[in-house]
Amino acid sequence: MTFARTNKGTHFRASPLAAAILTLAAIPSPLAADESLYPTIRIMPLGDSITRGNNDINYPNGDIPGGYRLKLGNLLEDSHIDFDFVGTRSDNAATGMDPHHNGNPGWRTDEILSGLPGWLDDAPDVVLLKAGTNDILQRIPVATAIANLNSIITTITEGDPERKLYVATIVPITQQWPPQGNGVPASVLNADVDNYNTQLRARVQFYADQGLNVSLVDLNATLDYTGDSGTADDFFQPGDGVHPGKAGYDQMADLWHAAISLDYPFIPTAEGSPPPPSDLTLSVVSPSRINLSWTDNSSNEQVFQITRKIGTDGTWQQLATVAADQTTHAVTGLQTAVHPYGFAVRAGNGNGYSIWSGIAWSPDPVDAADAKPASSSTEADPSHQAPAANDTNPDTSWSSDPGDTSAHWQVDLQNDYRIQRVELTTRQDADNEPERKNFEIRASQDPSFATFDVLASQGATPLDHASTWTADVSNPTAFRYIRIAKTDAEPFSIALVKVFAAPLPASPPAPTDLAATPLDSNHVALTWTVQSANESGFTLERMTGESGTWQPIATLPATTTTHQDANLAADTTYNYRIRSTNESGDSAPSAEAQATTGSTTAWDLWTAGHPDFLALPPADRIPTADPNNDGIANLLAYSFGIDPLADASGHLPSLTSTATGDLSYQFQRNTLAPDVALDLLVSEDMSDGNWAPHPLTGSSVTAAPGNPDAEIISLPIIPDSTPPTRFYRLRAVRPTAP
Repeated sequence: MTFARTNKGTHFRASPLAAAILTLAAIPSPLAADESLYPTIRIMPLGDSITRGNNDINYPNGDIPGGYRLKLGNLLEDSHIDFDFVGTRSDNAATGMDPHHNGNPGWRTDEILSGLPGWLDDAPDVVLLKAGTNDILQRIPVATAIANLNSIITTITEGDPERKLYVATIVPITQQWPPQGNGVPASVLNADVDNYNTQLRARVQFYADQGLNVSLVDLNATLDYTGDSGTADDFFQPGDGVHPGKAGYDQMADLWHAAISLDYPFIPTAEGSPPPPSDLTLSVVSPSRINLSWTDNSSNEQVFQITRKIGTDGTWQQLATVAADQTTHAVTGLQTAVHPYGFAVRAGNGNGYSIWSGIAWSPDPVDAADAKPASSSTEADPSHQAPAANDTNPDTSWSSDPGDTSAHWQVDLQNDYRIQRVELTTRQDADNEPERKNFEIRASQDPSFATFDVLASQGATPLDHASTWTADVSNPTAFRYIRIAKTDAEPFSIALVKVFAAPLPASPPAPTDLAATPLDSNHVALTWTVQSANESGFTLERMTGESGTWQPIATLPATTTTHQDANLAADTTYNYRIRSTNESGDSAPSAEAQATTGSTTAWDLWTAGHPDFLALPPADRIPTADPNNDGIANLLAYSFGIDPLADASGHLPSLTSTATGDLSYQFQRNTLAPDVALDLLVSEDMSDGNWAPHPLTGSSVTAAPGNPDAEIISLPIIPDSTPPTRFYRLRAVRPTAP
């Protein structure tokens, strides 16, 4: 991959802000999160009557609808794995399931082999092969069946090297065959079953060692045939001694699902890219925060990229990029009581990204009002009592007495909750417009509602008949009681109320190790150690002098550990303290830290360190001037922490590449320049108005060689296989002139 660099020189703009825009570099864009994350996998169930779902006892037509495919499909859906069963047959399907398969009753391995050319036209990504039982029952020599199995394996895998084949051992036979007359004893049949399975296991291992994409699913050795967990779990109950019962098919589904889940999503990793992270887990620690953790399986990643999906019908969107070796991330600003959230993470380096990890999902929202104690001001009649409004059934409803001029309904949630959404469904069986308008959603800690907060309201515009009204709630207070009250003198009815709410977390502990360091006459740097894992943010407070009053000066996001206090007075002492906060309230304040500002600005301190620069005429010392014509304005030299009159070529932002191809955009930053910001901007065409800020998340920070007051910022650039060209530039911004 070739990277071009375009030098446009240094540009300045007239503005109240002292700003400068630096040289450009053309580089590939990071790979965006795929909207679908993983493609739908096409799964072909392949085999004999057991694949179809046959059973000859106690079921209509000798079938168990769907066989193992029914539960397997449900398990895949529960795992959020997009799949499509493929095959030329669609018989013996349960209602609502994907019916397709290639399960052929009575077919031997040679017959399955003969059908493969046509069946593989369906282009399966995954094949679930269980075959060989009919060879045993029809007394085909085991050697012949194994030879056919060899051909089946090679035909399936060599036609598409990325296709995944799972080969199952066959299950025992517990009766003579055929069952009528002088059939072959089960002991003789099972000797052949054992022989066949022994050779099958060896052949699958042989092909796996040769690099074919094939794995063993050892049904025979894993299934429960004795009903150790009770007769209902016995593989053959009810069954005919050859085909499973319902419990047996469910056991098979569990094993197929475990095998698929282990290898999902069946996407090859780009050569040289890091292996994917694994064991992604999440913990919902507050109504607004989820903590993620994963296992780092690579030693050569530059970043981890995190993607998120809001709700099962949402789209995947890039959430964050974090630095190499990081294995945790806090996600805040959520509505965990309203949405399930899906997350995935992948590793990236100069060769590209790994595949995504497995997907971790937060729990589905729960209606906190469901079946909780409900009461009302009046009831129209015994068939419209208060509990009918929170019984999960929209066909039942509560209605007030027509003479009730202050009608209301309420529910006791029986605990304190952070309310995030309220849904109200209007009556289904009667279309009474006055009952669908002019009401409020009220919340209180007092069941009498002597005091309350209004969470949402509906005015004089009536809701639609038989509709659901939704109100998102921003009030952060915890409440136990919810009341829906009419604000006019009309009657009221409610078919269904749902309250989506989350229990309150424990209060967070206060941060520790608060330190305040004066940077110049106007700035103080603050650092602290976070002691909580469930805070939603921090409140930073400041007091001027020893006898002032504490004032909040900043509300900061969760996990923040630094802040710069600006626009301070020179030669002044300031005291600071900080609190953690979440839905349960604030922590106690931290221990206090004190700092006294100096008398000189950071700009003046920097210029004082360069006497030759101070000797220049005033016009050459303004931030936008370039006295030595090297393309680096004074403000940029200050931002980089370099001599404004020295050759600055070695300090220009640059693309750097390691021997392994890892690419980074690097620039130097002056740690003693608190009054200036370096902004990274990105564009695909360099046109005016088409430059967007680029976050530095995932970047690393190292000491600048030979300069203890500067640091090197390295932003990893992870290439896509077919990237558009992107241009990056660095801008220095100083809000106020020195």
